[in-house]
Amino acid sequence: MKQRPRPYALWVLSRLVTLVILGLYTGIESDINYYRVSLEAGGGITHTLIEYPVAAYGLIDAVWSALPSTNAFLFGWLLLMLVLDLAFYVLLVRQPDHRRAARFWLLAGPALGPVMYFRFDLVPAVLVGLGCLYAATRPRVAGAALSIAAMLKYWPALVLPALVRQTRQRGRLVVSTLVTAVIGGVIALIAAGWHRQFSPLTWQKARGLEQEAVWATPAMILRWFRPHEYPVAHSQYQSFDITGPGVSTLITLTTVTEVVAALLIAYAWWRRRKDSTPAHGMWLLLATTTGFIISDKVFSAQYVLWLIPAVAVALLRDTSPALRRWAVLLVLAAALTQIRYPFLEAYGRIGPMAAVEAVRNALVVALFVLALREAWRAPAGD
Repeated sequence: MKQRPRPYALWVLSRLVTLVILGLYTGIESDINYYRVSLEAGGGITHTLIEYPVAAYGLIDAVWSALPSTNAFLFGWLLLMLVLDLAFYVLLVRQPDHRRAARFWLLAGPALGPVMYFRFDLVPAVLVGLGCLYAATRPRVAGAALSIAAMLKYWPALVLPALVRQTRQRGRLVVSTLVTAVIGGVIALIAAGWHRQFSPLTWQKARGLEQEAVWATPAMILRWFRPHEYPVAHSQYQSFDITGPGVSTLITLTTVTEVVAALLIAYAWWRRRKDSTPAHGMWLLLATTTGFIISDKVFSAQYVLWLIPAVAVALLRDTSPALRRWAVLLVLAAALTQIRYPFLEAYGRIGPMAAVEAVRNALVVALFVLALREAWRAPAGD
């Protein structure tokens, strides 16, 4: 009888494929180089990388301080992310009935490609995944993990209400989250001052409409036919923003979408307030995260990564066809994201980029709708 490959051999194979893909691209390390150049320029914690929270600055600066040269920093960053990736995979395969989750994790890496490693979003995403994994059994660990994730990138704070729904020990989880947040907040305040805590939010508010954002899709399609009316330029906010007729209206629609999505998610949370289950909490978490993505003015390639660890954990416990379909669609969205960036970005062809963006963005909107629908329904077993 033929022996099945061991799970760690499969991880090595999967990540070798991802690294081979990495070798096909140039410029994928642009964000890491931006971190390095910013830190080399000096300015300290109050004036450097102000678009990121203080904790994120601390993480980046710690790697740079340990490896203060261009090649060493790049290699060290890649190694750090690979170790984090492997550590989370080890946690998954040690869980009962882990095959679905492990397969998903192994496929999602190559689908998204090297963006998974050359940004720091893997760190908060994995911490959110840990929060989901331990919410029911170790709520204090889950709360601390979520709080640290939110210190690194503020979006995980949005999923606290959904995470609370995944445990009966809600008080312990909430207290752990708040205590960790207070400790981290005091440290950040002492290290960087009051205004530095809000600089990421100020930075985000001042940004234009990034070309990959969901609401940029109509403008990008129009750009296909009228490129001179809808230019895309690199902005001071380190993104490629689109301008042109109607773009200001599209920016307004991002705010409207944000409000509508928040109301729908809040209603789904309230509707099941008396009889929620861990499955309901997970669907709420997925709806919250995708709702934030589709309503944002920015949709960087790594945003898809925010969903991957949480879905892997969900697949450990939820065997429903709905979640399996959701996971397949997410892998497809990740693959389209990689095709859009960095593959098509390197060629600069307006038409293919607009087409791939439109399909990927439609998929992410569909993921939000599906997650919200499941959050409104009674999960199996209720």
